[in-house]
This record gives sequence, C-alpha cells and structure tokens, in this order.
Amino acid sequence: MIMMYFSLQNISEILYIKEMNHLTTIFPEYFPSIRTFQKMSRSDVVFILDDRPLRSGGKMNRMSIKTSAGKHYLTVPVYIPLHKKPIIRNLSIDSTRFWRKKHSKSLLVNYRNAPYFEHYWPVIETIFLRDYSDYMELFYESISVILSILNMNPRFVTGSGFHPAGSREEQILGILKKESCRSYLIEAGSEAYFDGSVLEENGYSCVKVPDSRLEYPQQFLGFESNLSVLDLVMNLGPETKYYLMKN
Repeated sequence: MIMMYFSLQNISEILYIKEMNHLTTIFPEYFPSIRTFQKMSRSDVVFILDDRPLRSGGKMNRMSIKTSAGKHYLTVPVYIPLHKKPIIRNLSIDSTRFWRKKHSKSLLVNYRNAPYFEHYWPVIETIFLRDYSDYMELFYESISVILSILNMNPRFVTGSGFHPAGSREEQILGILKKESCRSYLIEAGSEAYFDGSVLEENGYSCVKVPDSRLEYPQQFLGFESNLSVLDLVMNLGPETKYYLMKN
C-alpha cells in the first residue's frame, strides 16, 4: 500500500513551479544527492559542469547511502594524475578495484527490506553488471535510471558543448538566453560565490532552493539528510518526485 504524504495543494504548487521555465547547474555526481535532484525536479534545463577540474576532497564520485551505522559513502575509483587536477569529462575509472561488486552488495544488504527495493532493484542492478572506463558514461547511466523511474525528462546542456564566457554570473546569463529560460535555480546559501542581483538587473530571476531536511521513512534507526536520491527511491517509490518538490 502506498502512503500519501502530499496533498492536492502540494501537487498544484509543483505544477505552478514547473511553468516557470527554470535552469539549474549540477556537477556530474554518481547517483546524485537529494539536494541535486531537488534542483533538477524543478528545472526544464540542466547544465552539467563537466568542463571543470575535479575538486580535491569533493564528493562527486561518491554516493552516500544509509546503513545501520549511519551515513556511508560508496566511492568510484578514478585515476588522478600526479600534480594535476583532471577535467571531469576526461576522468577514467580504475576498473581493477572491483568497486562494482562492492557497491552492488552494499545496496543489496542495506536496502533489501526497503518498501520499493524489489520493484526498482532489477533495473538499478544493471548499472553494476557493466564495466566502465569512462566516468561520464557511468554518470549518465546512473542518472538516466533515476530519471526514468521518476518520469523526469529535463534537457541537458554540457559545459564541454557550450562555452559561455565571462564571470559565473555572465556565464549563467548566456545560458539563460540561449536556452530561453526565465529563472536560475541555485542552492540557498550561495551568496558567497554567486551574485543573483546580476541576473535580476537583466530581467531574470535567481531562485534559491532551500536545503530541505524534511524527514521521510528510512531504513534503520535515526534520520540522515541529503543521501543519494537512491535512498528516496527505495523508501518512497512513486512519491519521491513529490518529496523533491516539497518546500
């Protein structure tokens, strides 16, 4: 039985938001976080930052899941040249580390009792049955599975395919114009590195998406926020999309 956490009013608000024609930017995360999908679920165009250097200590190639011990990271091993930060789109996966078997087993052990595990696991498991050498290929495979489950179909634009010039704000203005979007979605608390007033002065909106800590049923005791979107899918199933649009 599906438990409904969202009202008809919530759904009407979601439909209104989707009429706004939003753009957002994301890094190509491995099975992206809930926060990333919160932005994507509200957006018509998603700009993938694949032309940026890999950030030291970043979590882009790490998926966070819930275990009996709390939050746990599953990392895709990538080759990093000495004394050089590789560009994300050029990242290669170290296939000698047997990470696929480890990740598959971890998901099986920790989510086999989740309400929607049996429904979605067969398609998710296919990700771990293939060998990958290119990180971006893995990213697209992992995100495509989730988008299919959630029936989401944003338009993707990549930094490597479109090279806007200028400051961060000027780059976003260029993408907004090119993609005919009216608003840019960005995480709340981004004021330190992005000046939304530049967009507003040019007739566009800068909409800040709050870091939602709305609790939902999870496996094991306690609650962990901003896990991989896989955690939502396994626990909420069809209601995942409504959770992402909440607040």
